[in-house]
Amino acid sequence: MLVRFRRRVAAWTVALATVLLLVSATPAQATASPTGLQAVSTSTSAIGLTWRAVSGVSRYRVQYSTSSSMTNATYRRFSGTAGELGGLASGTTYYLKVRAITADGANLSAYSAAIKVRTRSAGDYPHLSPIGLAATVRSDTELALTWTARGAEGRYRLSWATTSDFSDPHYERVSGTQATLDGLKPGTTYYLKVRVITPDGGNLSSYSSAITAQTQPASPAPTPDAFTTGLLTIVEPDEALAIAASRRAHPDQLAAVSEAAGLSPADTAAALATRVNDHTVLDVLNIRCDGDTETVAATASGAGIDRSTVQSWLHPPAPGKVTPIRSAIDIDSAALLDRLPPAGATSVDDPIRSLDALMLNIDSAGLEPAQ
Repeated sequence: MLVRFRRRVAAWTVALATVLLLVSATPAQATASPTGLQAVSTSTSAIGLTWRAVSGVSRYRVQYSTSSSMTNATYRRFSGTAGELGGLASGTTYYLKVRAITADGANLSAYSAAIKVRTRSAGDYPHLSPIGLAATVRSDTELALTWTARGAEGRYRLSWATTSDFSDPHYERVSGTQATLDGLKPGTTYYLKVRVITPDGGNLSSYSSAITAQTQPASPAPTPDAFTTGLLTIVEPDEALAIAASRRAHPDQLAAVSEAAGLSPADTAAALATRVNDHTVLDVLNIRCDGDTETVAATASGAGIDRSTVQSWLHPPAPGKVTPIRSAIDIDSAALLDRLPPAGATSVDDPIRSLDALMLNIDSAGLEPAQ
C-alpha cells in the first residue's frame, strides 16, 4: 500500500512539473494587438506608418510582404508609434501588420489586422512627407514653425488656413526647416502642413499631416491719448512716431502721435514711409485728413506712394469677384494665370495672390468683368 502511494505521488510530481514547464515555455501574449495602423505618406520607394499606442508598450515589430499570405516577409522593429519602411519597389502593393514586443524582441501581442498600401509609381514623389512639424505661438499675430529635414533639396512649401479642409489656403516657400508666419489674426486657430519641393517649386512629396496652433488673443490696445502721452513724456516728439511705428502701433495711435508731435500730414507720411507699409501710411493720412480722400491721395503722391497703391487702398479688390471674372471670360485657371502680367513668378498653389493682381489691373483700367 505504501509503495503504491509513493508511486502515485511521484507520478503527480512529474505531471505537475510537465505542466509548469509547458506554461513557462509558452510566450505571454495577453497584451492587446496595436490598432489604427495606417499609411500617412508614400513615395516611390518608402511608406510612412503610424499606429495607436498599446498601454505599457514602447517597442513594436512591423511585418510586411508583397503577398497577402505574408510569405517571404520582412520585419522591422520601432520605438514609438510611427515608422518608415524604405528600400521598397515602386508601384508595388505591400501588406503590413504590427505587433507589440518587449525591449529584447519577445512577442507581447498577436499581429494586428493587415493593411494594404501601394508605393508610388516611378517618376512620382521621391520623398515621404516631412515629419515633426511643430508650432510655437509667439504673439497674437505670429507663429514659429519647425520640422525635420527631408531629402537633400532643403526647400519646402508651407500651407496654412483657418479651416481644416484648407478652403482658404495661404502658401510660402521656405529654405531650411524653420519659418515664421506673421500678420496672422489674433485668437485664431490655424491649420498648417508642409511638403518638400524643388528650388523652382515642383512638388517632391505629398503634404504632411496637418497640425493646429492658435495665436494669442489680441491684447487691448491703449487709447491714442494714453499711448501718445506715455511716449511723449520720455522721448522727443520726432522720435515718438518712429517708436510707435516700430512697435506696429495701430493707425489711430500713429495719427495721434504725429498730431501731438506737431507734424503735418505730409511730414507724417514722409516719416512713416520707410517704417510701415503704404496702406498703413494711407490709413494714418485718412485719419489726419478727416477722411478727405482727395487730400489723402495728393499727400500720398507727394510722399512717393504710387497711384496704383492709392487706388487699391481706395477700392480694395473683392475676393468674391474672382470666380465671376473667370467664368465671364470663359477660361480655366491655368489659362487665367498665363494671362497675368509678368510681375514675378506665380504658382498654381498660390492663385489668390495672382488673381488679386489681376483684379487690381481690371479695376484700375475701369473694365467690367466680361471685358
